[in-house]
Amino acid sequence: MDTETSTTNTSGIDLTPGAFEDHDEPLQFFLAEMGRVPLLTREGEIRLAKLIEKGKKELASVVFSMPLTLEHLSTIRTQLKNDEIRVRDVVSLQDTGEGEDVEEVDEEQTTSGDENKEDS
Repeated sequence: MDTETSTTNTSGIDLTPGAFEDHDEPLQFFLAEMGRVPLLTREGEIRLAKLIEKGKKELASVVFSMPLTLEHLSTIRTQLKNDEIRVRDVVSLQDTGEGEDVEEVDEEQTTSGDENKEDS
C-alpha cells in the first residue's frame, strides 16, 4: 500500500505530517501543523452554507409536522387569542437593542391605559 495514498483523504488534502521541528510548546507544534492545512475556498464555503440551510429547512419541516408540535402550537394559539400569554412570551427577539424600547412603550401604554380606566 502506498503511504501517500493512505494519508490523502477523498478531498485531495495531503495529511502527511510535515518534518518534525523542535518546538518548545505543543501549542506551537499544533499551530505549525494547522498552518499547513488549506482553508475552505469561497466556493467550498458557499456549498457548505447551502447544505447547512437545506438541513435546517428539512429539520424544521420534520419537527413542525410532528403531532406533538402541532398540538403545542394549537395550545399557544388559543392562549394568545384568550390573552393568557403575550406574543413576547412566545417569540424570542434577538438582542438588537430595539426590544428595550418596545418594552418601555408597552409599559407606558399599559400605565396610561390603566389611569384612563380608573378616571372613568
